[in-house]
Amino acid sequence: MLAHQKEFETLLVKHCACVLQNLKVANMFHIPCFKFSNLKELVDLYNKKLHRFHLSIRLFYTGKKRVTIYLYQEDYLSSLLNHTQIHSFLCQYDYPLDHLDHTLDHLEYRLNQYEEYPHEIGLFLGYPLCDVLGFIHHQKCQYCGYWKVYKNVQDSYHLFCQFDQCIKQINDEYSQGKTIEQLIIC
Repeated sequence: MLAHQKEFETLLVKHCACVLQNLKVANMFHIPCFKFSNLKELVDLYNKKLHRFHLSIRLFYTGKKRVTIYLYQEDYLSSLLNHTQIHSFLCQYDYPLDHLDHTLDHLEYRLNQYEEYPHEIGLFLGYPLCDVLGFIHHQKCQYCGYWKVYKNVQDSYHLFCQFDQCIKQINDEYSQGKTIEQLIIC
């Protein structure tokens, strides 16, 4: 494996362990635009590797000096976004929900509209709708972990503990020589 490929894979494992282990629908991280001169080729390579696991990588270019790398479970994300309440919520922001690619195109458009993130981005990362709404409506945060929790604190706390364990285990296994494909749970 080439050095730049290893570095890219390491970033995917480090930032997306919970997606690889099927605990989370998606995750994202940012890198400087100039970090990999062959970023498009790396994404194409890993999309081919991960396709059989129904995982995809999408790049979001937001006109800033960084690029957002978004790893998601295709079927799981489509199903989540088509949940009745989430579907209705996203329609308020003009999201086309006829095809996942169109929906993600609109997310990229929304990312480019704001200096910060649009509030609905939490849904694309698997945050519960009640927590996204709690954030939007400035409710009192009950717990802060991987996201701000406004309801179902106990459930979220247990999920965050699972995330912590997963991240440690996956990074340990990866550092011991497992490949990204060997770390994936479908």
